[in-house]
Amino acid sequence: MGQHPNKIQVQTKKGQTGYGSMTFTWSALHAAPGDEIIWFSENGPFTLVFPDRSPFTGNPHRISAEHKTDTPQETENKDKMVLGPFVTPPLTVAAGASVYGIYYYAVALAAGADVFIDSGCPSVVID
Repeated sequence: MGQHPNKIQVQTKKGQTGYGSMTFTWSALHAAPGDEIIWFSENGPFTLVFPDRSPFTGNPHRISAEHKTDTPQETENKDKMVLGPFVTPPLTVAAGASVYGIYYYAVALAAGADVFIDSGCPSVVID
């Protein structure tokens, strides 16, 4: 069972090239049944939306980040990594043959008075 932290970053400085651009550690995150995925951001609170179905146990379609303290958490490799301060709960990829495939999702992230949206580019690939 693997653990996959995925950082979401947004260029929030108005007037700079790339303003509003959203990037991910993994824009196409590959995982397997039983793996855990966590999204986090330093920019602000965010929500993920899987439009049709999600690959996770319980099939959640909307997943919102929780505000956490900015403390190091131990990853699978025993590395210390700062996740946050906005972090989703760990999501476990469901078991079974029907879960394999590509799952596109949208992200809405609030930073200050602005809301930034990436609707359809990022994905979770279960293989």
